[in-house]
Amino acid sequence: MRSIRSTQPQLVLEINPQAGCLSLSYSEAGTQRLCFYNAGFLRQRQLRRILSLTGYKLCIGHPKAEHVVVVWGHSPTAYRGQWVAQKQGASLIRIEDAFLRSVRTGRDGDPPLGLVLDSTGCHFDASKPSDLEHMLQHHPLDDPHPIERATATIRRIQHSRLSKYNAFEPTTAPSVTDYVLVIDQTFNDAALRTSGANAAPFHQMLAAAKRDCPDSKILIKAHAETISGHHLVISAPPMKPMMFRFCPSQHPLGGCLKAQKRSIRILPKWALKPS
Repeated sequence: MRSIRSTQPQLVLEINPQAGCLSLSYSEAGTQRLCFYNAGFLRQRQLRRILSLTGYKLCIGHPKAEHVVVVWGHSPTAYRGQWVAQKQGASLIRIEDAFLRSVRTGRDGDPPLGLVLDSTGCHFDASKPSDLEHMLQHHPLDDPHPIERATATIRRIQHSRLSKYNAFEPTTAPSVTDYVLVIDQTFNDAALRTSGANAAPFHQMLAAAKRDCPDSKILIKAHAETISGHHLVISAPPMKPMMFRFCPSQHPLGGCLKAQKRSIRILPKWALKPS
């Protein structure tokens, strides 16, 4: 997997799951052919720039066995590239937004500041392994340098209250106190579809929050694209409406977590994996 983060487009961070190492370097224009079958790759200049600096060149056409086919995660058009890669015997890479993506969402017009390239699967797909999962499960991670960098990065993210999307005021406190925080997800999100989940676990969370904390408000932290009006929300509280409030877009998740009374989350993806 290659996770790329850069405020300056020339800077590339590469993660090698086999060697368990990280390298920070400047890369030249792409040389490895990446065959794509989604017009979105043509429209996103920042995406093409990042791929070029990582050593890939986007191409249209039938791939040969030595070429690579690229698809966007588990998007509705991903099946095209999957079919071509299987038919031609080419490798397949899935691309997703980086864990720190941008200020606003992509549907609001902000391009990604980073990408995750995975040759095994997707990090959010609980039904199949991914490069990240393979590295965490099988590599001893005995090199102190990347561990120290990761620790310092976590501290910096926490201090700066960064999230995947960052269109919020970090000093704004939630409008209610003594609440239970429930994390929502967009309706029919790929992470839910690939993990075999649906709206039922969310409603179970709401019921558990009300049962365990009957005297507290329930604060629902919706996805950034839901708040922007681009996606439907899973939550349709089947209880008294006055007991629920949606966390406004200007509130950072970190601030909500800091002030909460209790947090009830959706099941981790390993709990949804088929046995």
